[in-house]
Amino acid sequence: MKVFFLLILAGLIAAGVATFKALPGHGERPVLYWVVDTGEFRERQKALFEKWMVDNGYPAVELRIDATNRDPTKKIVQAVSGVGGDIIDCSTGEVHLLESLGVAEDLTEMAREMGFEASSSYPAIEPELVIDGRQYAFPRNVGTAMLWSNLEAFERAGLDPPPSRWTLDEFEAIGRKYVKALNPAVGPRTTFFMPPLGTADRLILLRSMGGDIYNETMTASIFDSPESAEIYRRFYQWTNVDRLIPTKAESQSLASDSGIVPARMHLFATGQYGLMLAGRWGLIYYRPVGITRLGVSEMPYVSFRNTRIGVGSEVMYAGSKNKELAAYFFKFLASREFNDLIVEGADALPPVPAFASGDTFSRPAEFPNEWGLHDAFLDSALTNAIPVGMSPFILVRVMSRLELDAFERFMADRLTAEEAVRKAAEAINREIARTVSESVAKQQKYAALVEDQKTIDRLKAEGKPIPVKLIRNPFHLRYYAEKGWLE
Repeated sequence: MKVFFLLILAGLIAAGVATFKALPGHGERPVLYWVVDTGEFRERQKALFEKWMVDNGYPAVELRIDATNRDPTKKIVQAVSGVGGDIIDCSTGEVHLLESLGVAEDLTEMAREMGFEASSSYPAIEPELVIDGRQYAFPRNVGTAMLWSNLEAFERAGLDPPPSRWTLDEFEAIGRKYVKALNPAVGPRTTFFMPPLGTADRLILLRSMGGDIYNETMTASIFDSPESAEIYRRFYQWTNVDRLIPTKAESQSLASDSGIVPARMHLFATGQYGLMLAGRWGLIYYRPVGITRLGVSEMPYVSFRNTRIGVGSEVMYAGSKNKELAAYFFKFLASREFNDLIVEGADALPPVPAFASGDTFSRPAEFPNEWGLHDAFLDSALTNAIPVGMSPFILVRVMSRLELDAFERFMADRLTAEEAVRKAAEAINREIARTVSESVAKQQKYAALVEDQKTIDRLKAEGKPIPVKLIRNPFHLRYYAEKGWLE
């Protein structure tokens, strides 16, 4: 009996040791926690990082993916509570939120020493990574929004492939022909030119007319404009008259359109959507379902060509106990090994544009049908892509929610276009005022920027060039540069 109890005791001790080693920092290798979504490609990135550390003579480390806490609310709650992951994945706008909460580590000196400075990535996304001159993030991938076209569906409609560049009027004319050719003369429509678009997508069209959501210093909304109202009217025409875009009811009647990307990709594969707005990452969905005849076009424009650029970026948690090890992960994101993996897997654009070159990127051997398509995304990212633009006084998701509410009320005939854009601007400005009132620091920052705005308004009224240093809105920087309005 004594032997029996000794065996049980030995087993309990062994189990306790195993559990202890499984805890962070008590295994054979130190553990880094990466708060990000999961999947086969993410597991490949994890395995490559662990191998890269060993191959380069750095400390062996285990990278654990924490997909359960990747929801934006959970990320915030955990970080503020002091138990955030060592590395936190962020979508567009979230870096600014984490920095404002004081939970994002300042990477500026680390980045300079280890070679992952923001300047090594795309100039257009610097506002996503750098806040008030300090770097808080580095990208894992970068995406520009382009219109993919299903060329087989266009052929069935008796149409040529869409042009690589087209005006808003040309886009409408081709769209009318597409839906007329592929829908029955009577009865419900099942085929549309493209799925519904969101706030950031409509912004591309607004900017093509010289309009934007914010002023030059991001201190107030200028959405109450004739250009904004015109964009709203265009969408009403496309949805309720030309039927290029499905209504909410029509989207729900399309069994596969739940609003989720894979579902919409199925409708694109069948030609029920002729166009799909997505980044290079769209190939992750197109390749498995066998869409082989693809085209790529810019979003239509009126007078100013532009597209939207977004980024999946990583932040180091300010409360991490493993900052020195976590810094290697950011160095890894800037390495050839990681960038080559992004190029090969078509997970948008690699974080360092210098690695998006050569036949591996432009002419992948396994996919000759894609030759000539990849470079369109890189060219756009380097020439005409602009981020949504983040005011320090309102979250991107809040701005989008307020704009969407006004847009949907207009589409439901509850507001005119002019009333809707005015109410959206007023709601955004109220939120800015509320945020500014929260702290003395914000009030001081806001007051300084308002003074800059007064200077800009005076120079514009006098017809004089505007100093670059006064402008915080990335759209106005690009637009004014093209117009020759900058000092």
